[in-house]
Amino acid sequence: MANKKYPQEVRDSTKSIVNFIEKLKQIDQSLEVECVEIIDDKEVVLESIIQSRYVHNSQPLKFASKRLQNDKEFILEVLKYDGSNLELVNKELKNDKEVVLLAIRESLHNFEPLKFASKELRNDKEVVLEAIKYNKLNFEYASAELRDDKEIALEAVTSHMETLQYASDRLRGDKDVVHNAIKENGMALLSASKEIRADREFVYNAIVWSHIHIAQEVLECASTELKSDKSFILDVVKVYALVLEFASTELQNDKDVVLEAVKNNGSSLKFASEELQACKEVVLEAVKSQPSYKYFYNPLEFASKELRADREVVLEAVSNFGTALKFASQALRRDEEIILSAVKNNGLALKFAVLYFEFPKTLVIEAVKNNGLSLIYAPSIYMEDNEIVMMAVKSNGMILQHLPLKYRANKQYVLEAVLSNGDALEFKDKSVVINRDEALRIVGKYGFCLEHLSEEFQADKEIVITAISNSDFAIEFASEELQEDEEILAVLDKRN
Repeated sequence: MANKKYPQEVRDSTKSIVNFIEKLKQIDQSLEVECVEIIDDKEVVLESIIQSRYVHNSQPLKFASKRLQNDKEFILEVLKYDGSNLELVNKELKNDKEVVLLAIRESLHNFEPLKFASKELRNDKEVVLEAIKYNKLNFEYASAELRDDKEIALEAVTSHMETLQYASDRLRGDKDVVHNAIKENGMALLSASKEIRADREFVYNAIVWSHIHIAQEVLECASTELKSDKSFILDVVKVYALVLEFASTELQNDKDVVLEAVKNNGSSLKFASEELQACKEVVLEAVKSQPSYKYFYNPLEFASKELRADREVVLEAVSNFGTALKFASQALRRDEEIILSAVKNNGLALKFAVLYFEFPKTLVIEAVKNNGLSLIYAPSIYMEDNEIVMMAVKSNGMILQHLPLKYRANKQYVLEAVLSNGDALEFKDKSVVINRDEALRIVGKYGFCLEHLSEEFQADKEIVITAISNSDFAIEFASEELQEDEEILAVLDKRN
C-alpha cells in the first residue's frame, strides 16, 4: 500500500481492508477515526482487492465508501482484478455494458457474473454469448427469450452437461441441441424432453457416450417403452451390462437379455430376476465372465442358495475370482479342492476357507505364493515356518509388518521383503543395519525408500542419484546439501 500516512506495520501485515482496520485499532485506538479515510482511499481499497482476489468469498469492495462503490472508473479498475465484484456495484453500473462485459471476462472462482447484471443486459445477446464463452453456467441467468435462442443454447450445452436444464422447453426437445449436450455427457439426457428420452437413437448414444457408472442412470431416465423394448435392451447390455438394473421387470426375467448381460459382465446377475439367479446356465455364464475390478459385484453372491452349494458352479467361480469363496456354501468352503483353486487365483481367499481342525501346508503354500499377505489368515503355526515365511515375503513384502520380531530382525527376510515391496522397509526392526551395497540395491528398485535409510546414505551422492533416477520425490529425503547439488538437479531436470 503506497499511502505513507498509515503505519508500515499495518500496511505490510494485512491482506484485506477489514484486517487493515482491525490492525490499525490494535496499534492505537486513537487511529480509529482514520477508518473513514481508509475506506475512501482508492489505493488502499484497490490494494486490498488485489491481495484478496484468490481468497474465496473475500470481497473487500463491500467495505469501501459509497463514493468509491459508485465511481465507474474505479469500479472498472477493480473489475480488472476480480469480476466477482460486480455483485457489489450499484444498479446503474450493473446496467452498464462496459462494466458487465469486463466483469464477465475477469471473473474468478467459477463465478457467474451474469446473475448480477441488469435484466436488460441479461437479454442482450452479445453479453450473454460472451458470458457463456467464459463460463457455461452463466446460461442459467440469461433471459427466457435468450434461453430459447438456439445459437446461444448450442454454445451453452457444448462441453457442459448441466446447462441443458436451463434451455427452454422447446430447445430441450431440439435434436441438435440435445445431441451436442449428450455428446459431452450422456447424463444431459435427464434434462431432455420426454420425446427425446423416448428416442431409441438418442438414448442409445447417451448410454454409449457415458462412463459405466453413469450409463445406468441414463437408462433410468429413458421412457418406459424403451426400458421394455427387448431389442433395445439387448443392444445396450452388450455395451454396459449393468444397465440391466433399469430394464423392465419383464426383461430382467428374460433369459436372452440376462444371458447377454452376464456374458458381458457377471456383476449384472445382481439385477436379474430371482428365477434367473437360480438358473444354472445363467449363473455359470456370470461366474465365467471376466471380473470388472472397478465396478464389480461378485456374481456368486447373487446366485440362489442352491447354486452357491453347487460344486461345479462354485469351482468355476473361484477359479475366475478367488474371493468368490466367501459366497460359497459352508460345506464347499471346507472343500480342499475348491479352496486350492481359490487361493491359486487369489491368495487372500484363504480368509474365507473353513477348516476347523487343519490347514494343509499345501494350501498355505499356494496362498502365500500368490499373495504373501494371505499368511495373516493361516493358523499362527505357519507364522513360525521359515519356508512359508520366506515364500510370503518374496510374494508380498508388506507381510513383514505382521511377522514375529525374529523375522523383522533378520536381514535376510527383511531384504527379501523390501525387494518385493519397498514400503516394507518401514517395518524392519531397528537392529537390522542396511549396508551401502544393500542401500544401492534397494533404491535402485524403489527410490522412495531413501526416506527410511540412514542420514549417512541420504547424504551419499551416488545413492541419492540412484534413488531419484526412478523416483523424483526421493529428492525430498536427500540431505539439504544434496538437494541443492547441481549434478543431482540436472538428473531431475533430465527426467522431467
